[in-house]
Amino acid sequence: MKRVILLIIGLSAAGAVFGQSKSEVQRFQKAMELLRSSPPQVEKARAALEKLTASNPAYAAAWVGLGEAYSAFAPFDAAKARHAFVRGAAAGAERQSMFRWMHNAMNQGWYAHADSAASAYLDLPKTPGAQRVEAEKIRASARFAQSAVLRPENYAFRRLSDSVNRLDMNYFPSISGDNATLYFTARQRSEQSDEVILASQRTSVEWGAAQPLPGSLNTRGNEGAVSIRGDQRVMAFAACERGDGYGSCDIYFSIRRADGTWSEAQNAGPAINTTQWESQPCLSADGRELFFVRESRQGQGNANIWRAELREGRWVDVRPLPATINTPGMESTPFLHADGRSLYFASDGHLGLGGTDLYLSRRLNDTAWSVPQHLAYPLNDHLDNFGLVVRPDGSEAFLARGGMYEGAERVDLYQLSLPKAYQPTPILWWTVWVADRTTGRPVPQSEWSISDPERSATVAHRGPNYQVALPLGSPRGFQIQAPGYQLLSERKVLGERSSDARTDTLWLDPIKSGQRTRLENVYFATDSDVLLPESRPELQSLAAWLKANPSVRVQIQGHTDNQGSAAYNLDLSRRRAEGVYRELTLQGIESNRLEFKGFGMTKPVDSNDSEQGRARNRRTEILIL
Repeated sequence: MKRVILLIIGLSAAGAVFGQSKSEVQRFQKAMELLRSSPPQVEKARAALEKLTASNPAYAAAWVGLGEAYSAFAPFDAAKARHAFVRGAAAGAERQSMFRWMHNAMNQGWYAHADSAASAYLDLPKTPGAQRVEAEKIRASARFAQSAVLRPENYAFRRLSDSVNRLDMNYFPSISGDNATLYFTARQRSEQSDEVILASQRTSVEWGAAQPLPGSLNTRGNEGAVSIRGDQRVMAFAACERGDGYGSCDIYFSIRRADGTWSEAQNAGPAINTTQWESQPCLSADGRELFFVRESRQGQGNANIWRAELREGRWVDVRPLPATINTPGMESTPFLHADGRSLYFASDGHLGLGGTDLYLSRRLNDTAWSVPQHLAYPLNDHLDNFGLVVRPDGSEAFLARGGMYEGAERVDLYQLSLPKAYQPTPILWWTVWVADRTTGRPVPQSEWSISDPERSATVAHRGPNYQVALPLGSPRGFQIQAPGYQLLSERKVLGERSSDARTDTLWLDPIKSGQRTRLENVYFATDSDVLLPESRPELQSLAAWLKANPSVRVQIQGHTDNQGSAAYNLDLSRRRAEGVYRELTLQGIESNRLEFKGFGMTKPVDSNDSEQGRARNRRTEILIL
């Protein structure tokens, strides 16, 4: 609408330069004022322009204004708009008529008209270079759109209930890692500056009544564009015109307290916020990445998506996404699915159906993304489409529909089915607790080292539980220690999916002589005593545990399966145990606290008749002496 108003102002100024009478110019300017009024007096403006063009068919600006009245203001009329713009071009305003007609036709989804108008503009001589680029883009998009609308997808849109869509405007949804809570921004139409963040809990059949978040997060100002970390302990959102802000709008964080309330907003700081406009944050499920939108000034049309990484409590490596994603146009509402690879976003700079469209790009590596995939009609259409988020299993998504800026009466949240081609890798939200085996109580002072052998990555964590989003079949190695407890080493692989979330418990035993621990995450090259790199996190945790318990002495024991001779396996098991011994001494553990011994194939824990059994028999253990 802003561009339309500016065009109307330009037409008003131009109305006097075509040799019309003073009375005609005044009548034209009065009609433009009717379109500028709030609300626009469209029918009166059309009637005035119809009379003016009938009395003076050579009044080009009046024809262009009439074309605007029929193509930019409801109720729309494509035939009358085209007639008016064609007459305006014939009267001498070829560039302005065809340029406005191709834009408005594209905005209304009149793709054949947009195609012909853009082609007509490009056929004109000496058109400005920037406008030619714009016309070429509109023509390409119009031709793409004419084909795209012939291949619709079935999204099965379903409006969420009134208990969720309880205010006039409901938008920017964010889903928790376990798919149990839907957060979103809402406001009444009459309270433009008072956005609040609401949350709805999933019930067995529907979403429950949305409620304001408890605590100090919501204020009398505006809080919006919310993004929740997967474990629902941290929230990112945008707020504008605050005393501690760096620019017009900044990104803030809130922490969920132990009693379930949310803390006061904390500015993300100068690494993220600048004197420009920052908004629409997206926290990754693990909270280690932040995607957000930065624009020189809101509404300037040059917004791009940026990414930052959290390292040791600080946001670093803050940079825009590559040109594969960002264009000279406007990108917005990034959403990184919990699979860590699938990025959904909106853009008006890529080939699309008009307005802002939704796209999907897959992460290829740490810096590269795939060419964005346009989400098919009717999820995308000629209107602005943005703010899509996808549930953990990838089958469904949420977004707002109704239009945000064009005087919409309502904006509501919808749920939709996502076609397979646009689905991310399904994930399961996994919560792992650590508890005392004797008392059954959680151990809050637990120190975790969680290794991902597929990515050769390790995460440190502290507390009684750990939550993570993982695809099915993903392995994780856990090394957990706590004061007074034996080192715990576990390797787990997520199996079949039965729900959106799964909970497991790992058990800690008090330290005592004779206890044995299998080092589940120590790996050797085949038929060798060479430790593989993925063993390092496990051995570092073992060394840290020994340093935290200086009175403990251990024997490192090596075991094999029955493949090969007894003598060969005995020697191999001894050399592997010695390899762990050497690594621990290199990490500062005194040799008088360590012993090593090989047992070969003499102490199996499973049958050697299957590969699974033999794998269990090939192991390294520590025995507390």
